Amino acid sequence: MKYAVQECYYTLKLVLTSVLDTEGKKWVERIYDEIQRSIANRSILVDIELNKLPLMIQKVTALLGILVCI
Repeated sequence: MKYAVQECYYTLKLVLTSVLDTEGKKWVERIYDEIQRSIANRSILVDIELNKLPLMIQKVTALLGILVCI
């Protein structure tokens, strides 16, 4: 399960940085850097608002639906 989550995590980063412009790529990189920092500090449960995870999943699913149609 751990590896499946990691694969999704890095694949999403790859997809986002592939389709976004320079400013969007910087935005994605900042978010991923913050997540990596939280993981390294073992503070991700405190730093990340996990209650917003369902909304993020919904938005990513919608984005991927759009990308599949292109």
